[in-house]
Amino acid sequence: MSKPHQLTILHASLQYSDTRTQRAEDAETVMSQGADLITGTEAGPGSGNTPEELKRQAKKHGYWFFLPAAPTDCWVAASKELMPKKPATGWEKVLEGSHAMGDPHRYGPKGIVWLRGETELGRISLGAFHGLTKARFHGMERRHKPGDPVDHRAQNMKLGRALGRWATREGKGQALAFVGGDSNLNDKKDDVFFGGPLTTCWDELKSWPNTGHGCIDVIASYDKDGRVSCKRARSFNDRQLHLHTDHFLIRATYEVRPLPTRS
Repeated sequence: MSKPHQLTILHASLQYSDTRTQRAEDAETVMSQGADLITGTEAGPGSGNTPEELKRQAKKHGYWFFLPAAPTDCWVAASKELMPKKPATGWEKVLEGSHAMGDPHRYGPKGIVWLRGETELGRISLGAFHGLTKARFHGMERRHKPGDPVDHRAQNMKLGRALGRWATREGKGQALAFVGGDSNLNDKKDDVFFGGPLTTCWDELKSWPNTGHGCIDVIASYDKDGRVSCKRARSFNDRQLHLHTDHFLIRATYEVRPLPTRS
């Protein structure tokens, strides 16, 4: 029987308000870590040179990279060593942006940015997401901006459940599905997928480190992936791996059992 494969996944919540130099440095730091798969945020409108720097560093370090043309901020990348052929990519909008919603907070449309490709482990799909802030309880956002007509927690619930449906579709049969993102929810106290069939690396390992603003950045696997188990996960603070963003880089290592061979 073949040995299990180690699959490494990173998530990087970047910062749109950094300087051009800081954005370039963070893009290089993230893309040079040698992971198999990467998800990230804050590369949408208003992020300056972040998209071009991510694309440049992805090419330099051997990654397929996808950031949709839609005004959303999430992105995904896959190692060409893991995924030799160019993956399919897409963007599934779940939430309207703040302008369309009449929300005094500022954010673009939210949803799932994804890629899907063939590997020696079979088909793998990867999704990235970014939840709304101030959503730890219903009505929290109204404490900060009275009169806000949008319940951020209800919106995050809609996004979390959409991620579960996406993972269910993508993870059928022997296919594997993973997601990474900034949930803006405390993963130790909340189910960031609101009952959806995804388990975060932190919940699987029963360890919930600070990722910059509490344990809000997550990497998760689809619950039906019987070949997958999280073996290690880590949040790197600025002393361990410096980024200019106000979040910490997180890394999860999954053990994936090979597909059964046909006799």
